[in-house]
Amino acid sequence: MSRETENVAILKETYRLWHESKAGSVDHWLNLMTDDVKFRSLAEGTMPLDITKVAQSKNDVKRYFAGLTSD
Repeated sequence: MSRETENVAILKETYRLWHESKAGSVDHWLNLMTDDVKFRSLAEGTMPLDITKVAQSKNDVKRYFAGLTSD
């Protein structure tokens, strides 16, 4: 299996887990990231929403996902 095929399979599985958990678990996403990940929103903080700010770490990304599912 090529590296590209492996990466596609990993992402498909990650999306499947995300869907099945109804966004309740982000561990499968976090496991794909390095500790110093740079995670950006298309809005890049231009809107008054915390979820649009640039995430600078896994913990920031975890907060981002929590913000998506909070009321």
